[in-house]
Amino acid sequence: MSRVGTGDLLHLGAVLGALGAVAMAVQASGLRWQHTGSLPRGLYKIDRDAPIKRGSIVLWCLDEARGRWARTRGYLTRGPCPGEVEPLGKVVLGLPGDTIDWTPSGVILNGSLVPRTVAALRDRFGQPIEATAFGRYILAPGTAWLSSPYTARSFDSRYVGPVRMARQMAVVHPMLTEPIPRDR
Repeated sequence: MSRVGTGDLLHLGAVLGALGAVAMAVQASGLRWQHTGSLPRGLYKIDRDAPIKRGSIVLWCLDEARGRWARTRGYLTRGPCPGEVEPLGKVVLGLPGDTIDWTPSGVILNGSLVPRTVAALRDRFGQPIEATAFGRYILAPGTAWLSSPYTARSFDSRYVGPVRMARQMAVVHPMLTEPIPRDR
């Protein structure tokens, strides 16, 4: 059995420090590294001036209580949003005036069933997860329904309901991403 020495710990500290510095540099440069399966993994350019449209990829923040909860569950890492969590990257599915029928069969947007939107009863760790209440949601001004067409396990509006666009931080555009997203 080998022992961990002081030199090993210093090396590990240097590696972790370097990774943190790279992450801060990426963020400061107007870029975003997407590491979860909700979007194709890779590098995205942040565009704070782009209009929000159906299909836009946006970064947004959970409220503080949900942010802390999501972090304790292991869904998110530390970041600048309330609850000290990272922003989520999702695709805008519905906008003000759209009708979302949220049913056990999935999300129905303006009368059409959206594929891969059935709520999971358990998260990827096997813990129970509660979906937002089933029902009809007519999206009010300033709200959006966010989703991920890339994975059925996305932590999105199925679990938090319509989101206030005021929590939307920016539209992001893929720059260098994996070619085929993996469903998790």
